[in-house]
Amino acid sequence: MLFLFNYFSLTLCQNFLSKTMTKRDIAGYLGVDVQTLRNWRKTRPNLYKTIMLGLEVENIIKESKEHLERLEKLKNQNN
Repeated sequence: MLFLFNYFSLTLCQNFLSKTMTKRDIAGYLGVDVQTLRNWRKTRPNLYKTIMLGLEVENIIKESKEHLERLEKLKNQNN
């Protein structure tokens, strides 16, 4: 079970990184150096995964709000 969670979380992180932000963007957002982010990935993988998942959750929430707004517009157009 732990393997599946780690695989799933790593996949989410990779998807997030490839769609939205570069490592430089993420480091800037966190207020750290890019090298620090790389070090965390190697030496503190749980911290790195937690940060990436948190960023992914923020992205999912933002996208969900946008979808909800579009759905509400469609609903209002049909009334």
